Amino acid sequence: MSNWITNDKGNHIRLSDSGGSILATVFKKRDDTWGIIDNCSGEGRLVAGDPYPDSESAKNRADDIIDRDAKWIYVPKNTTGWKCQKKKYNGAEIYGRKHDGIPLSVKRAASGKWFYSIYGTDAKPLNWFDSTDEAMLACDIARSGK
Repeated sequence: MSNWITNDKGNHIRLSDSGGSILATVFKKRDDTWGIIDNCSGEGRLVAGDPYPDSESAKNRADDIIDRDAKWIYVPKNTTGWKCQKKKYNGAEIYGRKHDGIPLSVKRAASGKWFYSIYGTDAKPLNWFDSTDEAMLACDIARSGK
């Protein structure tokens, strides 16, 4: 059974079994989705794979990683969060973020599949994804070098 508490800010904090250390923090983002911060490493790194639609799904994911002693996949440092852009591509939203100052985007192709691209490259998409979340996660993993 995991040990979760809620702090004054409404963040959910996963404590170690002894209660002596913080393992993860689940927090509400500006767009009303939820994210995870890994506190196990002592660095407080934002975990890739969010946004989560509610706190329970984010807590379940954090529990799964902690309890299986799995490897966290982080959003690269010096990186902005994914945001819906004002422009559209093939009639669908474009999502963008910056990684070390380089713009990245996730777009929907005419086929209905999603892909990510790196600004300033003419490379064709390497992979196609069924959802924006899958494309964003793949981009995060590729850019983090893991």
